[in-house]
Amino acid sequence: MNFELLRIISMLMIVTYHFSDWGGILNIENNFPNKLFGEFINIFGKLGVNLFVLISGYFLKDSKFKFKKLLKLILEVLFYSIGIYIICICFNIEHFSIKGFIKVCLPITYNMYWFATAYVGLYLLSPFINKLINNMKRIEHKTLILLLLIMTSIIPTFLPKSNPYNSNLIWFIFIYIVAAYIKRYNVNYTNNKKNLLLVVLIIIGMFGFSVIATKLNLSNNFITYFNNMQSIPILILSILIFIYFKNLDIKNNSIILFFSKSTFAVYLIHINANLRTYLFHNILKIDNYYNANILELVQFVCISVLVIFFICTIIDTIRRKILEDQIFKIKKFDKYFTKIDYYINGE
Repeated sequence: MNFELLRIISMLMIVTYHFSDWGGILNIENNFPNKLFGEFINIFGKLGVNLFVLISGYFLKDSKFKFKKLLKLILEVLFYSIGIYIICICFNIEHFSIKGFIKVCLPITYNMYWFATAYVGLYLLSPFINKLINNMKRIEHKTLILLLLIMTSIIPTFLPKSNPYNSNLIWFIFIYIVAAYIKRYNVNYTNNKKNLLLVVLIIIGMFGFSVIATKLNLSNNFITYFNNMQSIPILILSILIFIYFKNLDIKNNSIILFFSKSTFAVYLIHINANLRTYLFHNILKIDNYYNANILELVQFVCISVLVIFFICTIIDTIRRKILEDQIFKIKKFDKYFTKIDYYINGE
């Protein structure tokens, strides 16, 4: 339950981040409090992505590749990619084109959802990464993490325009290996109170940095270096939050389970390439809040995030009950899935 709750919180952060990015709050001019708010919530998306991959790495480290799981993931992406495209055409939000239709039919290949594309690659590689990890000594595992840290985090933090290792998949592999190390050696670092205090101090530090950068109008050229998904502060914050939740003991909770099952769908629906601009600017009309009182803007974003999360969860629950659960009840394909699992897992 602790990880399921973290999954929900991570997606709430990602949705909030998209108000800064696709909602345009980050680009507000001549309104310091609102622009600062946009800079601060810009951190959330990168943090949420890292936490999602940490959760995956933590559990996949000791699990075997299952083609059925991969197929479910791909079919879910396809359902929302094609389904939302058709709905957008029906409501004149999008115009039909052969090129557009091909793209929505091949969303993983065309990187329509960058996270889904990178995650599918990570899942396909996971059994091989696991074999590498499980045959390493602790010192070798540490050395691998250090090398990848330098290549994928330290270099882009301080030399963002000279990063030769800028790849979402490589970053996901690094985070996966970190999560595997945390699980394999039960890494805690500190007790939860000290861990939480350190998280708060880093957030306060980054907020202070945001204030200075925004005030000096350095946001577009400087602050994003430290708010990047691969930056050192975000990486440390992600790991500390992950370890904090790892140490929590939460009893079974049906509400947490209900919402956690659809977190990935929340992402697929609200940030769909054909829908997101219309959602933020035509449905939510976020532009009307650019110069509103800061408290009104914060209230609007918080309520909107919760509404988006709730509606997307209901939509996905219906999809799973009507389609996914029924399709995967069919057993005649299981023998083929088992054969694929056999070859990938090397058994």
